[in-house]
Amino acid sequence: PSLIYQERMKTSLLAFVILALLPLVLCGCPNGCSSVGLCGADGTCSCPEGRTGPDCSGKVVTMPQTPYKCPTCYHVEVGPAELYFGPTVAYPDNPKAALNYQGVLTGYYSNNNVYAYTQGNSLDGNFVVPASIVSLESGTDVRQFDGCGAWLNSALASPDGSAVYGFYHGENQPNGGECGATDHKSIGLAVSYDGGKTYSKPNYP
Repeated sequence: PSLIYQERMKTSLLAFVILALLPLVLCGCPNGCSSVGLCGADGTCSCPEGRTGPDCSGKVVTMPQTPYKCPTCYHVEVGPAELYFGPTVAYPDNPKAALNYQGVLTGYYSNNNVYAYTQGNSLDGNFVVPASIVSLESGTDVRQFDGCGAWLNSALASPDGSAVYGFYHGENQPNGGECGATDHKSIGLAVSYDGGKTYSKPNYP
């Protein structure tokens, strides 16, 4: 064979060997570093800018600085979902809600009633522990607007800081039946004048 043919055969053979070994290299790191990171000799991924996690599958989103929502700027890391509590009647059955009122953070969870589980400069900690503060109580009669339960969805301070407005999910049984899957569902307004600790219901019931 000619020298050119021999060189082509060597090149083809080398390419075949590389392709055959490539899966072995990728298998050395979790999920092959999601095909975006570099797999190290110790089996750990080195992720490029904007990616995070042991397999580089998480994405880092950096929010631009604005004069209203981001005075110091921040970033959000998107990773695997984590289960914190539930689902039993003893634990919350509604997503957490949070309020930043004049530099004090308040976290809420709900299970028929709404509870404030902490107040301070951080929401980290054992928020599954029942709180001593009942922030928003459900109605006492199933025929009332929220007689089958009240679940706070969001809270927002008024522009002048004099009050906190909460929007909550309410359920009832208009005909006096048993609370459950057939509940009538609506949204209600609650107001707090103590920085979000407790809420009252205007014009209720």
